[in-house]
Amino acid sequence: MKIPFASLFSALIAMGLVIISASHNSQATLRIQSSQRVLTFYSPLQHPHANAAQKKDVGTAWGVEGRITWTNPDLRGGTGSAHRVAVVQQNPWRYTEVGWAKLTNGLYTFVTYENGTGPITQYFSNLTPAEHQYTAQYDPNTAKHWYYVDGVSFFSQPVNFSWGDRVIGGGEVIDGIEGMGNTLLFDLRYLVNQGGSFLYVPWDGYERYVEDRPYCNVPNGLNSFYDTECWVYLPILIKGG
Repeated sequence: MKIPFASLFSALIAMGLVIISASHNSQATLRIQSSQRVLTFYSPLQHPHANAAQKKDVGTAWGVEGRITWTNPDLRGGTGSAHRVAVVQQNPWRYTEVGWAKLTNGLYTFVTYENGTGPITQYFSNLTPAEHQYTAQYDPNTAKHWYYVDGVSFFSQPVNFSWGDRVIGGGEVIDGIEGMGNTLLFDLRYLVNQGGSFLYVPWDGYERYVEDRPYCNVPNGLNSFYDTECWVYLPILIKGG
C-alpha cells in the first residue's frame, strides 16, 4: 500500500487514532487504536545529511546548467536545504556544483568544488527568492570554472579539472529533517564541444544517483524533476481483529 506520509499523518492525528513512538535514528511506529494495526514508516532522522539526486553519464561535459525554482522549504529546526546542478569527473574524483541554499540565516547562492583536497563550499548573498538559471562551466582561456546566475558571472575558481563525464542535479539537506519544498529542476543541459564550438545540449534523460529516504526525485520529463519527500511503503502488521 502506497501512502504519502504527510497526508496519512495529518489524517490520523485529525481522527485522534494515533499513538506515536519513535526512535531517534531508525523508524517511527504509528498505532491506530481502533484496529490495532501497527504501521511503520521511515524516519527522516535515518539519514542525516541526506540527498536526492539524478545523474546523466556523458562523454565529455565542460559545464552544466539548469533552472531551479525557489520554494522556501521548511527547515524544521534543521540547518539547511540546498538544490543544485553539478559536473563530475569520476577518475580522479573531482566535481563542482552551483545552486541555491536556504540556511538558518538566509538564502544564498552557493558553489562547492572538490579539487583533490576535500570539498570546499562558498556562499554568496547575491540571490533573490525566485526561479533562476544556475551555470558552472570551464573556461580554457583562464583555466578556471566560472559560475553564473541568469547568465551573469559572480565567481570563478580553478578547481583542478576541466571537463567531467557525469552531470548531476538534485537536493540535499544537512541534518536529514529539513524539507525540500518540491523544488523543480528543469531545462537541464550540459556543455559540449562540437568541432571547436561550445554549446549546451539537453540531458534528454537521467537515472537515479542517490535517494536517501524519505527524500526522492519525481520525474517531470526528460530534462526535469522535483526534489521532494517520498511516498513511502508502509508495511502493515495486523495485531488483532
